Amino acid sequence: HLPSTIHHPPAMGTFKILLFGPAREALDASHIDIEVSLPGGSGSVNVAHLREALTEQCPALRELLLVSRFSVDQELISEETGTAVPTGAELALIPPISGG
Repeated sequence: HLPSTIHHPPAMGTFKILLFGPAREALDASHIDIEVSLPGGSGSVNVAHLREALTEQCPALRELLLVSRFSVDQELISEETGTAVPTGAELALIPPISGG
């Protein structure tokens, strides 16, 4: 006798995020791979979801994430909840830039 409902584990996706400046120094790496659940098996997540996952998986970046932005396929993102990121997209964490 089979149960009437079958629960499947959520689909997971791995996203590679390029790191620059202080983020690169904090992790001593040029990129990081994070694994996140893909809602509804869609094959994509939004940028806000990736920010949350990165905060959880990399506590060393917590403070920097508060002031950094993301780029997706070399386009700086301003609307994080409305920007879908498909698996395989080029992601980068862009820290604040200072100079003189």
